[in-house]
Amino acid sequence: MGSVLWFFAPITEPPYVGTPLDLGRTMSVEITIGFEQIELPAQDVGGWPWSQEDEHQLWWTQLPDCNEIQRRIDGQPGSPPAPANDCGPEGEVAISVVINGLSPAQRDLLVRLQPDGPAEELRFSYAIQSKGAGLQSCSAFIKRQIVLAGDDHPYENGHRGYLRLTPFGALLRERLIKERRNG
Repeated sequence: MGSVLWFFAPITEPPYVGTPLDLGRTMSVEITIGFEQIELPAQDVGGWPWSQEDEHQLWWTQLPDCNEIQRRIDGQPGSPPAPANDCGPEGEVAISVVINGLSPAQRDLLVRLQPDGPAEELRFSYAIQSKGAGLQSCSAFIKRQIVLAGDDHPYENGHRGYLRLTPFGALLRERLIKERRNG
């Protein structure tokens, strides 16, 4: 009996959706058995159907560096973060700067994170609702400490596994949701 090698790769010919770093909606499957290669038809794996404009905004809009703002919101080591409604004028301005620095697609992605499971300390577990949610945006959120990936879900797989919102990320998400409600 020969060995069977499964190789999964995103479609690289039009019409494809996503980028080489993001599986997107469609995926082709090649099966190699011995020297014979069989390519199965492309399948829709159910991601977000990106438009070109959204894709550009999601991948290439830089986020401001939030580390200093995170420290100010968290306060000194060992102290709880400032409540969402009591940030003071400087905190309000800082949060507005960060939110205005997000592209519309990144805002949508942050708002789409849905609660999953109980709270653990100050961080909350969130599962990404769409399988095709942007890998690079998730990586950017992680880099800016808006979200953290669990140890068992490295950020390369963050769009399929779980992310943890930091207190700062939860604050941003709450503000975005309030803005949408108020209209």
